[in-house]
Amino acid sequence: MHNYKFLERKLHSFILSNKFLRYYSFKIEKELFLRSSNKYCDDRRHVFITGLPRSGTTIILNYLYASSQFASSTFNDMPFVLSPNIWSFCTSKIEKKEISIERKHNDGIKYNFSSPEALEEVFWKTFSNEQSIFEFESYIRLILLKNTKKRYLSKNNYNYNRINKIHSIFPKAFFLFIFREPLQTSLSLLKMHKKFSKIQTEDSFVRRYMNWLGHYEFGLDHKSWSISISYKKFNSINYWLEQWFLFYSKVLKEYEEKKHVIFINYEKLNSKIMWKKIFKKLDLRYYYKNDFFKISHTSNISHFDKELYKRSRKIYEKLLTL
Repeated sequence: MHNYKFLERKLHSFILSNKFLRYYSFKIEKELFLRSSNKYCDDRRHVFITGLPRSGTTIILNYLYASSQFASSTFNDMPFVLSPNIWSFCTSKIEKKEISIERKHNDGIKYNFSSPEALEEVFWKTFSNEQSIFEFESYIRLILLKNTKKRYLSKNNYNYNRINKIHSIFPKAFFLFIFREPLQTSLSLLKMHKKFSKIQTEDSFVRRYMNWLGHYEFGLDHKSWSISISYKKFNSINYWLEQWFLFYSKVLKEYEEKKHVIFINYEKLNSKIMWKKIFKKLDLRYYYKNDFFKISHTSNISHFDKELYKRSRKIYEKLLTL
């Protein structure tokens, strides 16, 4: 997004900011590719990754996608996110250099045009609640058709609020809830908030781009996951720590007993045993790659609410038992 040229920025702005165009590009795509096509095969055991950002959700997404057993939205689908087959046909003759670059988070995660990306929120922003229940299955089938796969994979940090809704559409689906040590998550979120606030101030297109894709996790247009109780200033570590506590307290209460919700700890993602368990649980062919990522840990963190952290650690330790 930061490196888009002038015409690319205009195209993205024209398509992604226009709900009418998004809506009818999807309708046309459906008419052309689903009505008379039996090429797709929907396994219905799709996988939805969610959790607070900076908890390892992108790592899980990239790892599972690298096993070649899923279809997912990719950067190639931009900006026609809701008409992937039409856009793929239109750009099939365009040669794209698959050069991987590190994303703006500066966290070591690289991407290219073929990398999976969190684009699903564009769908939810386009359709009303009633429409989305009817159309979500078609949206996934279009992505399966384009990629000739049977199972869909997505990462959407906002799907924590839609688990019951999506599960009603796909009763066989799995929901991976990722969690990370509360203070480490909070510090990372604070750093990203400051970083992207600066980037968005210097480049207004980045701000608009993140809004089009529904990315309000941090930056100038950040939206809280829960109503703040004691801390309301985004530049305070305690604000993010309180958000962690409120978020996972609610999640634990609502989904602890749900068998289709699988809790995964970030701090264990460098364990071969953990990945074996994940692949077995999701009924996947086992895939393992050494040194896929290195766990990030920051020490010497000061000036935080010790009592709030203590309460958050209790939630964290309870999540570990799951």
